[in-house]
Amino acid sequence: MLEQRRQLREQLDRDASLLRQPLQLLDRLFLLPPGLPLSAEHRAVAESVLREHRERAVAAWPGWVTEEAAQGKDKLAAETVSRRLSNRALNEAALWQADAAPHSSDTVWLDAIKQPGLCRRLDQTQPAAQWAQLIEALPAEQRAAAWQGEAERLARWGQKTRTALPPAERVLEDTLLASLPALAGDAATPGLEPELRRTLRAPGWTFAAQPPGQRCELLRWWSQEQLRTKRITPLDALHAWRTAMAVRSTAMLYPEIPRTGTQSMDAGGYPVAARRAEITGKVVVEQDLDASGRVVRSFIQRREIHAAGVRDVPALALERELDDATLARARAAPTVAPDPAQLRDGTLTRRVAFEWALQ
Repeated sequence: MLEQRRQLREQLDRDASLLRQPLQLLDRLFLLPPGLPLSAEHRAVAESVLREHRERAVAAWPGWVTEEAAQGKDKLAAETVSRRLSNRALNEAALWQADAAPHSSDTVWLDAIKQPGLCRRLDQTQPAAQWAQLIEALPAEQRAAAWQGEAERLARWGQKTRTALPPAERVLEDTLLASLPALAGDAATPGLEPELRRTLRAPGWTFAAQPPGQRCELLRWWSQEQLRTKRITPLDALHAWRTAMAVRSTAMLYPEIPRTGTQSMDAGGYPVAARRAEITGKVVVEQDLDASGRVVRSFIQRREIHAAGVRDVPALALERELDDATLARARAAPTVAPDPAQLRDGTLTRRVAFEWALQ
């Protein structure tokens, strides 16, 4: 085994192209495009924070390669190591965005997410560029403080022990998706801008297909709606919004692989992208059944996901790759009419767990 690992490491050292993809991904995560509309002063602050972090991430990279090349009992292909490093880098970026450790800059964001204009100009999907756009929307005198908070969150990059992790149930986005049909049909949904309300009611509208600014605005509004109805506290609303905004593998990994349709699944019924990223685990679906046993509502309630290269922390960036396939399984699962005594407001709620394992 030691000889196999030595040969693998020599191959990785000899052929730099094998690690080009994860290194390019690492660079993209913290890139501010030249044309990104930022004030000169703000760009200087942002670049300073991101430059320091890039240097730290690059310095840690050889250790990541060595650690990943030493995993497992079987001989690893260099391409496998490359994919696992991509998983880890992307997931660390998501954990940065979702970091819930308290910081003085929280007060800036607690006020910012009350404002509908926060997401208006957001059109970026890469984490640093997206966060820079959000900070540009803040009052100029608050931007340096906001970046100081991000610098302290980025300093936890790669740490094996985290004090504040995203919750196991991603409450904000999951409850929003479950509520969208009712929201779209309600002409008087409080606080929702008329234009966004009209968009929700368009035929074939889906959350995943919307541009970054619209997704951000819906999540921002939903965080305040949860706060208004006293389901969560202001700080929890902020952390839930940050978690829901975190980068996802569908935006950054394997763009050539379809995520929907027949080509998204392999012959064994496993999502192709999830297999490529070596994603496994359990996804729990919550369903409401009416008196006849018909499913009237179905959504992801919880995920317990593992991804190769991601250890000891939640696989936040990769955990949704199994969602659509799981919901399809849930739709195909048989149902029976519930006992009338179990109905509450005409429905019975049940949870069904689906296991995903690579063969």
